[in-house]
Amino acid sequence: MNLDYSEIPNQAILASAKKYLLSAELIESQNGQLELGSILCSSFSIELLLKSLLSMSSPQNIEQLDEGSWTYTCVNHTTAHGHCYSKLFDELTSQHRSYLSSFFNPENEIESLESMLKAFDNTFIKWRYGYETTNKPINVTLLLRLNRKLYDAIENMEIVREFNT
Repeated sequence: MNLDYSEIPNQAILASAKKYLLSAELIESQNGQLELGSILCSSFSIELLLKSLLSMSSPQNIEQLDEGSWTYTCVNHTTAHGHCYSKLFDELTSQHRSYLSSFFNPENEIESLESMLKAFDNTFIKWRYGYETTNKPINVTLLLRLNRKLYDAIENMEIVREFNT
């Protein structure tokens, strides 16, 4: 059964996260002096990626109207707030946390996903006013790698939904 999920909020959030990720990668590839833009785009993308899974975990009503026609309505849909990646990660279902953590295998990575998220907690808040953020070190390459791996993991999730017809 092929359904158009474009109206489900998590897909909209995921699409926005992708745009910020691509912007961050483009900025970083063009000029190292523009790293503030790359940091802000990447940090916001990571936040949106985590929020897309929190949104996906919200109850969804998907009803068939007729053959091949569906309506989507969210029940008490709210998007999580905050810029603290580790707190957003902790709010995910255990399945989502395990799935994402598996992409950051300690044998292949310097740090675990959880430690990377913690290290970059509140990056958006810390860097959004660049003139206030002098001499604060940040590993932009690692931030972008974290962002890309999270996006790839979430984009490639197999979403299984049961429908009552």
